[in-house]
Amino acid sequence: MEWDREDVTKQIRRWFVDHVATVNIFRRGEREIQEILWKKPGTGVNSILYIIKNRTLCVQGDLGEAVYRWSDVINLPFLAGCYLDYFAEKCEASECGRGFKEWNELKAREYLDDWLSQLAEERECNVSDLLTHEHEDVTASELRSACDNEHEFYIMLDSHYGLFGSDWGESSWGEDIAIRCIYHNVGLKMAHEQLGDGPYDVVSYTPEAEQGLSHLSGPIIIGAKPKRSVFAKIAGLAMQMGRPRA
Repeated sequence: MEWDREDVTKQIRRWFVDHVATVNIFRRGEREIQEILWKKPGTGVNSILYIIKNRTLCVQGDLGEAVYRWSDVINLPFLAGCYLDYFAEKCEASECGRGFKEWNELKAREYLDDWLSQLAEERECNVSDLLTHEHEDVTASELRSACDNEHEFYIMLDSHYGLFGSDWGESSWGEDIAIRCIYHNVGLKMAHEQLGDGPYDVVSYTPEAEQGLSHLSGPIIIGAKPKRSVFAKIAGLAMQMGRPRA
């Protein structure tokens, strides 16, 4: 799969144009959870639920699940101000692992073209001559076609030591921030554009009310049989999402 970040961001903003942000803040003493639901009214398709507690952001919904964590307490205005690379660095768990990276064919081809151009410049020849004279077993087209698949790409790098040397394994040639991470980042920015910096309405609750929360995005139901507290659910999600990718 290939994509350009700027084009994807513009497309996501078009997809989210009818989404509406709603926020609830549950507080007891100094303990607080912010819950932001980002969805199009009347449908749950492409909805995102953001759950903010202290230093941790948990994301659930149709567009992927992830856990992000900072060193200090966070809120919506802060998250909306995070640029994409910084935001992705704070991802501790996702379907793509830490950092929320996945293979981008376009980025792999760009790295490959830059590498060959620099190498040809160093050897004072053009790329075609570089491959023809020194590596007759491969063409530029064959090298670029290997970018379509991460596994084939790294086999290609390993097979042509004369071109790529031994240090390529230390670089992330075709890895890029996953599109689902961009969804999360853009959704926060657009939600903040609607909601502003606050203050937002607070729903104060008692221990009994906390026990009655049947799910994170649902209403407070007094007297319902407790299964897990909101805080336990967040911890459970973090543990589940923290499992390493196979």
